[in-house]
Amino acid sequence: STDLFYYKQSDCRLSPNEVSLQVSVEDPSGISQVEVYFRAKVKATGETTEWVSRVMRLASDNMYQSTIDAGWIPEGAAPADAWLQYQFIATTNEGAVMRSEVFGDVSIEGCPVDVRTHN
Repeated sequence: STDLFYYKQSDCRLSPNEVSLQVSVEDPSGISQVEVYFRAKVKATGETTEWVSRVMRLASDNMYQSTIDAGWIPEGAAPADAWLQYQFIATTNEGAVMRSEVFGDVSIEGCPVDVRTHN
């Protein structure tokens, strides 16, 4: 995983343009699904995009993983200098819902013009 990735420009030569998130989830009844919800929060203004979710895959015992591509972040706040906010939500086999805190420790940056490819 990384603490920085670059937002959405297809002509940007900088990496990474995705971030891998993992969470460990356990419940005696078992886990039926884990999702990660994410959005961008502009650092300067606090403006946010809409929340988007992805179902996470079981990577190993109780460990769930998802890779978030920069292209999946909704436009709207134009998050060229933003935080990726994310929250894990798990549903147990008995239907109980468990939520993590909202994290905001991954920075999203726009691609500087001088490192873009030119045709």
